[in-house]
Amino acid sequence: MALSNFIIPVKVDTTQVAKGLRNVSNQFKNLSNGLKSTGQALTLGVTAPLTLLGREFVKTASDAEETQAKFSAVFKELTGDAEDFVQATAERIGRSSNDLRKFMGTLQDTFVPLGFAREEGLEFSKALTELTLDLASFNNMAEAEVMQGLQSAIVGNHETMRKFGVIINQTNLNQELLNMGVKDGIKNATEAQKAQARLNIIMAGTADAQGDA
Repeated sequence: MALSNFIIPVKVDTTQVAKGLRNVSNQFKNLSNGLKSTGQALTLGVTAPLTLLGREFVKTASDAEETQAKFSAVFKELTGDAEDFVQATAERIGRSSNDLRKFMGTLQDTFVPLGFAREEGLEFSKALTELTLDLASFNNMAEAEVMQGLQSAIVGNHETMRKFGVIINQTNLNQELLNMGVKDGIKNATEAQKAQARLNIIMAGTADAQGDA
């Protein structure tokens, strides 16, 4: 008997076959999309922090460049002397040289407009920068906050010194001006003389903290 006589015809439902093929195709598509999404997520997980790090690096570099530009502008021919102080202090106390330049530049830009010679401003800026570090260490405060308080007190906002235990008022300011030889005290004092008197009172009132850093 011929073999073909034993073959049983099978009826194939082409609709179900097509549906099955579409399901398989969709599964492969979903798998492909999933892998693609995973790849994008992995890429984002790696590149996003690197992008943020790059931006922070650029910001820091830009900040340092701006600080250096101001530092050179306010100290002019004394920039070398000011930089020597910054480097020595940064190494001795272990502070960021850029932060110290920022403090020095801000203070110098306060003293010179008050009428001090640039050389005097440099010496006062050195003194107050060191005092900033000492008071911050002594009082467990942020150095930038301390520096802003000192700067504010020098120009006449005496209240900022109360948190450091230093009282500046009309009476002791007038007495200090008289001690400095300013005739009639506050009445005839220049802004530079008043600033000098405030600085003297501040230095005297913070003796316990000096050297703490």
